[in-house]
Amino acid sequence: MKMRLALGLGAASVIAALSARMFAADALNTTTQSGRPVHEILMKIEEQFHWRIAYEEGPVRFEQDLIPLASRTGKTMFIHRAHPVSISLPALTSNSTEMKRATLKAVFEAFNGSGNPEEFRAFDEFGYINVVQTKIVGPDGRLESFVPLLDTAVTLPRQSYSLYQLVSSIINQVSAARNVSITMATIPTSFFINSSVTEESSGEPARKVLMRAFETVNGPRLAQRIERVRLTWDMMYDPAERTYFFNVDNIEPEIDLSGASKQ
Repeated sequence: MKMRLALGLGAASVIAALSARMFAADALNTTTQSGRPVHEILMKIEEQFHWRIAYEEGPVRFEQDLIPLASRTGKTMFIHRAHPVSISLPALTSNSTEMKRATLKAVFEAFNGSGNPEEFRAFDEFGYINVVQTKIVGPDGRLESFVPLLDTAVTLPRQSYSLYQLVSSIINQVSAARNVSITMATIPTSFFINSSVTEESSGEPARKVLMRAFETVNGPRLAQRIERVRLTWDMMYDPAERTYFFNVDNIEPEIDLSGASKQ
C-alpha cells in the first residue's frame, strides 16, 4: 500500500491494491499478473522505499487488451487483460536520482521485455518521479503516440484557492480540453478543503501547477511545526466507464538504506 503519515487526512486517502507477496528491504524480486504491471511494480517500490511517484496512464483502445464481463444488470463491463511481468533488481545502494532513474529504466525494460509494446517515460521534478505513458496500442493493434493528460495547459487567475478548488479547476480544464471524463476519486477531502494556496497559471502544464501547489501547502505547516506532506497522485483509466480517475495520496518520508527516514 502507499505509506501514509498520521496527518488526520481521513479514510479518503488512497490505499493502492497490492500483491500480498513481500520482498526484501534491499531488493525487489516480483512477478505480477496485473493488467497494469508497471503501476503495480511502481507501487511496490513506493511502498518499500517511499519514493514519491506520480503515475499517469493512457486509455485502453485495443479490444484484445480488455476482458468483457457481464454485470448483474446485463451491461457488459471490461477489465484489463493480465500482462505478466517478472523483475529482479539487485540491492539498491542509494536513493540518488541516478539510482532512481536506473531502477525505473529496469522496470520499463522488464515490461517491454515481457512482450508489452506500450511505452512509458520517467522524469524527476519538484522531488517527484513522474511516470507517464507516452505510447498506447491503438484500435488496430498498432502502437500510437499518446500525450499524457497532465501535459495539458491550464489557465488560472492569481488568487487564493482551497486545495480542493484548485485541483477541481485543473481537472475540469484538462477534461474539457481533452474531451475526456475525469473524476476526482479518492483524495484526502478534509485536508483539501482546509488547505489553501495562492496560485496562478498562464498556460502551464497541469502537472506543474499541481506539483507546485502540493509543495506550497507545506509552508504554513512547517511554520506551525507540523510535519510536511508529500502528496502525489495516480491518473488511472477505467475501460468500463471510459473515465479517468484521479487519486491523491500522502507518502511517508523516504527511507535511506541504513533504515533512518529522511525528507
